[in-house]
Amino acid sequence: ALGTLEHMVAVDLYLNETTRHAHVLLPPAPPLARPHYDLALNAFAVRNVAKYAEPAVPGSPAQRHDWEILAELGGRALAPRPLRRLVTRAARALRPERVLDLLLRLGPHDLTLARLRATPHGVDLGPLQPGRLAGRVATPDGRIDIAPEAFVREARNRLLPEADGDGASGLVLIGRRQSRSNNSWMHNSRRLVKGPARCTLLVHPEDAEARRLLTGDLAEIGSAAGSVTVPVEVTDSMRPGVVSLPHGWGHDREGSRLGVARAHAGASANDVTSELHLDTLSGNAAFNGLPVTVRRRP
Repeated sequence: ALGTLEHMVAVDLYLNETTRHAHVLLPPAPPLARPHYDLALNAFAVRNVAKYAEPAVPGSPAQRHDWEILAELGGRALAPRPLRRLVTRAARALRPERVLDLLLRLGPHDLTLARLRATPHGVDLGPLQPGRLAGRVATPDGRIDIAPEAFVREARNRLLPEADGDGASGLVLIGRRQSRSNNSWMHNSRRLVKGPARCTLLVHPEDAEARRLLTGDLAEIGSAAGSVTVPVEVTDSMRPGVVSLPHGWGHDREGSRLGVARAHAGASANDVTSELHLDTLSGNAAFNGLPVTVRRRP
């Protein structure tokens, strides 16, 4: 679909499998040249902490951060022409540091950005406190029902049959993450992609024996959407009937300019993922539990 757009603008450091379709590529400052305060992952922390990190490397005066690029694009695209410059200046004045400082001051821990800057290793605010939702959940028993009867009944009827695999092969495909890869963007670092190939298909020994597969063999994964060929890694860490292919690979697309990643291209799980394969209960695309066939390539 991206290849059919009349005009596409991308904000990215790389000309990769997605941004190769862009007519204009706007590269932001690299991650190590900008400050960082974690918002998303703090929701999964086991202790209540706050930490602000200054840029690890100095940036260039010519570089712009993502928020600066988006602020200017938004000002130009959304504001009436007489107000565009004013809107852009206002957005730049409301820097992320100012927003963060305001949010810290509004919180319950008497924090400021200045205090976090003075404690570069972070501030430990103690263990998580239970009971924050007490009295705020508007249900008769004050609890969140995480498995409503109607939900469970529908799940049994509609989801379980879909995970039975391909009728002929009985295999389902799941994805996996890897410690030296953040989705796909670390694959252009020689230090992080060196060593054994990591875009491999994990197969249980029983399934491998049934298909005459050994570690290092090439196998073709097929689905209703397409097929890819990857090396096999036989391991009892998988359940029988389940195979695993990591996401974020497939760097051999025409038009991308990732020299290191192209040399370690791997295969894209998207090539065997069907847009018709849905998590019917939520209506979302289903990227795991995909029925597939696996056969040894000569």
